[in-house]
Amino acid sequence: MIVVVHRGNRKNSRKKITVLRGYKLDEVIDSGKRKPVIPKTDEILSIGVGEIFIDKYKNKYNCKTVKELGI
Repeated sequence: MIVVVHRGNRKNSRKKITVLRGYKLDEVIDSGKRKPVIPKTDEILSIGVGEIFIDKYKNKYNCKTVKELGI
């Protein structure tokens, strides 16, 4: 699952692409958990399931790096 996150409260702060392996969609979206996968302060811009979304989101959001998280 590929998630694009806007970190920071400023308008011009960078967007980050994160690849989550081993997580279910409900675990990522649920912000009511005690320790959520994506911090509550971050804004989720896009979520895609599949490797093809990495290149699409890199071009769309102008990101150069991809961070991978797994269980």
